Amino acid sequence: MPEIRVAYPAEVPDQGLIKRKPMYELIEEPHLLEFLTAPEKHTGLFQELYNR
Repeated sequence: MPEIRVAYPAEVPDQGLIKRKPMYELIEEPHLLEFLTAPEKHTGLFQELYNR
């Protein structure tokens, strides 16, 4: 079992994820939310986030 690790949110401007900006505004651009519904298409994004 791996150790518990603390991770803090990262900004990903290409996906519209910016600190202190509500995610609800992204509903107007649903393609930016595809990483939630089709994560297999965005493995690079997740690798980048987990390697920080």
